[in-house]
Amino acid sequence: RDRVNTFSSDGVATGTTQLYQLGPNTWTSLVADDPGETINALHSVEVHSTNIHAFKAINFKRSSVNGRFGLQYVTLEQKLDSELFDAGGTSMGRLTGTSDLTAFGPRFGVDYVRKIGHTPLQIVSSATSAVLFGDRDQTVNNTSTGEISRIGADEFLTIIDIFLGVQSKSYRGENRNISTRIGFVNQTWLGGGTAIDPSGDFGFQGFSIMVGLNR
Repeated sequence: RDRVNTFSSDGVATGTTQLYQLGPNTWTSLVADDPGETINALHSVEVHSTNIHAFKAINFKRSSVNGRFGLQYVTLEQKLDSELFDAGGTSMGRLTGTSDLTAFGPRFGVDYVRKIGHTPLQIVSSATSAVLFGDRDQTVNNTSTGEISRIGADEFLTIIDIFLGVQSKSYRGENRNISTRIGFVNQTWLGGGTAIDPSGDFGFQGFSIMVGLNR
């Protein structure tokens, strides 16, 4: 996911792009405060996640509770590329930073599933959490100040997923079925970092579609 921001100063309003450096434990920045000065900044994030689970279901008359436990492996790459221009369009400095995180750890969750009347649909609510450990490599370069920082650091983060939706099952024999699930998901990365602050938090929201096969 990419996000582009642009700010132009009128001599009164001030625009700043900041980036936290893990090694020096300081902030480095570009500032547009003179008339016509402009900052262009690109933030990007790329996430890859792989997980494997074991399931245990407890069935009731009209509902069920599914417990899940497994492992999760994630890679997270975030980038900042910002440049400051004067009123004539000449570059006055560039601030770039990359943050690459790799982490691994246990993941566990609970699903609550309940039938909707006499329909083939079921309402599903799910809460999942992962506690991950890994390392982060950060590189920062600010040409306007000459600041350069490269460092690796041990990291700890927590991922929390909340899902609410509906699912439908199509049975193909006594114990075989295909399930389709659609709903809204909110995912929070505590300590996952951002393009400007590796110690910050971020999250995702959106709709999820899942298809499962039970044999």
